[in-house]
Amino acid sequence: MNIIQHKYIRILFGAAYALILICLAIIYVDIVPSIQTEGGVFILHFSGYRGIDLIGTLSSLLGLIAFSVVIICCNFILAQIFLSRMEIISYLLAAAACIVALFLFFFVAVVASIN
Repeated sequence: MNIIQHKYIRILFGAAYALILICLAIIYVDIVPSIQTEGGVFILHFSGYRGIDLIGTLSSLLGLIAFSVVIICCNFILAQIFLSRMEIISYLLAAAACIVALFLFFFVAVVASIN
């Protein structure tokens, strides 16, 4: 059985990939122009008690997105493998992929708002 035939799995993986594309759009619209004016580095984490904890470059942020895409692709492959045997695991993997993309979206939105 094909994973595309299941509506909810298709919706969850589609939402995950859509969130990844939205994250890339936020990076190139909001973060890249600020990096070019500030010398190539930007704030990744800010604490109210300690101040700036972590700074990074564009490659560190894109590396995090690439790692998230790899995780989502692995979840997609595993969901395809487990679909014929245990369908519930495929649904859980699709939900996990969507949650990973959602956390990535929150991270990129916070980094964009800090910078």
